[in-house]
Parts: sequence; structure tokens; C-alpha cells
Amino acid sequence: MRLGRYEKAIVEGIGNKYNEIYAGINIYFYGQKFKWQAGLQYTTMEDISGDDGKYEGWGLSRGLRLYW
Repeated sequence: MRLGRYEKAIVEGIGNKYNEIYAGINIYFYGQKFKWQAGLQYTTMEDISGDDGKYEGWGLSRGLRLYW
């Protein structure tokens, strides 16, 4: 298995087992048309074969969404 887009910039190897836990929140100011979003993730990847694929890390994402 390979890591996601941003984690791949840190570790380039291939792992054997990938786990990710994600929790997020949305705060609505004007329904779905205007909202603030935030999320926190914890990712691990095991590498049994030893080809530099071991990874463990946290990620934070946030954004402001606007629709009209």
C-alpha cells in the first residue's frame, strides 16, 4: 500500500498495513452555502518487508466553503 498525497512527500516506501483515523467538524454560518470545516487525522503504516515504508503521523486540515 502507498500513502496519501501529503504523507507521500515525507516517506516514499511501500508498506504492508495502512490505518487511518479521522475526526472532523463543520460549523454552518448559512446552511450548506457557507461553512467552516476542520479535521484531524492519525495515520500509521507498517512495513514488514523493510523497504522504507514505515510511517506514523498526525494531520490537520481546515477550510472555508462558500457556495452560491
